[in-house]
Amino acid sequence: MDYFDEFLRLAALALPILTALLCLWTISYYLIYKKWLEGKKQIGFLSAVKCLTLLVYLGIVLEITVFERGLKITAEGIRWMGEGPMQMNLQPFFDFFRPEIVRPERAALLAVMNVVLFFPLGILIPVAWPRFRKFGWMLLAGAGFSLFIETVQLIGRVGIFETDDLLFNTLGAILGFLFYKLFVKIFGRRRTG
Repeated sequence: MDYFDEFLRLAALALPILTALLCLWTISYYLIYKKWLEGKKQIGFLSAVKCLTLLVYLGIVLEITVFERGLKITAEGIRWMGEGPMQMNLQPFFDFFRPEIVRPERAALLAVMNVVLFFPLGILIPVAWPRFRKFGWMLLAGAGFSLFIETVQLIGRVGIFETDDLLFNTLGAILGFLFYKLFVKIFGRRRTG
């Protein structure tokens, strides 16, 4: 299977998730902001595209980390397909210090994959929401989303709750955020200068 086929397969699997997220966003915007809070501000087209792009990314990450591993949403409800006991590994860098369990090159690859998976989060969230253009908020968002995924994997028995995943996912979000800040600093100056 080539990369394009894999991309199409993931996109097809993520479509129901993305549709649900889009519906949730639309309902939240119109019911909470417009009706209950009597908001007067309109969301422009560019802001909607930014939020939708972020939702698509979040849907793809959830597909890769949770749904592809065994969580199934059907007409009858949510079914957890995971087997076995709930598993946790709270020792940081466990894979790196146990070569008899995990080969060092595999441990390094898993770490890099976790960083790369969350790198776009560090770019997309501050683009979509100005509040997250501060380091503390971005750190909270990266760690929070990673913690959410790890908790769902644990409860659903579709993965192992690992401290390494939390650390490397959060690092990926922070590196993405730093890339975003650097990009804005370089290209923002050109536009205004």
